[in-house]
Amino acid sequence: MALDPTSAAAYLAAAGPITASVEAAAASVGAGMVLGGFVAGLMGSIFGWKRSVREEVMITASSAAGLVVAILLTVEAMMG
Repeated sequence: MALDPTSAAAYLAAAGPITASVEAAAASVGAGMVLGGFVAGLMGSIFGWKRSVREEVMITASSAAGLVVAILLTVEAMMG
């Protein structure tokens, strides 16, 4: 069942430029968090850190990586 293109529901469900921007930002921050956590976990495995230390470093690194990506996206938005 397709929406009537002139209905309010179709208007609200449409993916516009703001929706696309928020989606791209969320995907970028999420990817930064995943990569930051993975790298920290890999380093912990290589260097033989205890599990509790690895988990703490992974959480910190993933949060920091997400924050860095968010800052870079903000700077890019202000420049463009």
